[in-house]
Parts: sequence; structure tokens; C-alpha cells
Amino acid sequence: MHKRIVFLLCALLAVSTLAVAQTQVTKILSASDITAMINHGDAIADELDAVEVPVDWTAAAFMNMEEGDDLVTYMNNLRKTPVSAEVRAIFRKYGLGDNGFEKYIVMTIAISTEVTRAELEEVKALYAMMPEGESYTADLDKMLERMEETVHPADLQLVRSRLGELEFMAEE
Repeated sequence: MHKRIVFLLCALLAVSTLAVAQTQVTKILSASDITAMINHGDAIADELDAVEVPVDWTAAAFMNMEEGDDLVTYMNNLRKTPVSAEVRAIFRKYGLGDNGFEKYIVMTIAISTEVTRAELEEVKALYAMMPEGESYTADLDKMLERMEETVHPADLQLVRSRLGELEFMAEE
């Protein structure tokens, strides 16, 4: 009986480890990707604006709250959005490779998280005298933590290291 319990615990641990491994995000950005986006961001945006069908909407996985999807699922699906050959060529042309769209999404999530976090600190200072605002800011903190879960920590650090130069992406 003892061996059976140990076996079941080991099996449960293996399954839970596998489940965690499947949801871990992979590192995708390099310093050269960040530099390419800084140097060519405007040109990339202009060329993307000219693409008539940038995304294969029939293959895209959308967020469906009824099926239990959450923010992390949505962001992970967004990273995997199938783009047209024309979009891949634009990112490749500017040094971001065939997976440039995913890199663009990861940078956008990281930048949005950092910019929103900075703005949230200002809001917290305003709400310091109004306790009713604490639950609002706590919810935003949780949302930002969830968004960060979709970006590898090394990628997040790369974006943070050059955030001032990348903030133009938050303005688009």
C-alpha cells in the first residue's frame, strides 16, 4: 500500500511538472532584436500598415472567457498569431527574423506592462489618502503580474534595459 501511495504521488508530481513545463514561456529576444526595433520601428509600422491581410484570422486563437481563458492564455495565443508571409518578410527585412511578429508582441507586452506599472505607481500615490482605491490598484497589480507571466524574465529585463528607447511602441 505504501508503494502505491508513493507511486501515485510521483505520478501526480510528474503530471503537474509537465503541465507547468507546457505553460512556461520561452526566451525569444536578443539585444540585436531590441536594437533592430529601436532603429527600424517606424519603418516596420509603416510597412505593416500597408499590408492588406496581415493575420490569418481563420487560424488565430481568440480569447474566449466562456471556455475559461484568462489573460495569460490570451497573451500566449496572441504570441502565436499566424501572420502572412508578407508580415514575416517585413520583420525579416529589418533583422527580426521569421518570428519577428512574436518578438514584436513580446516587446509590446513588456513595454505595456512597464509603462502601466509606472503609471500605476502615480495612481497609488493619489489613492494613498483614499482607501477605497486600494482594491482597484491591487487588481491592476495582479493584472500586471499576469501579463509578466507571458514574457520570459530575460526578455523582460532586456526590454527594461532600453525602455526609454522603446516607449515609442506604447504610443502607437
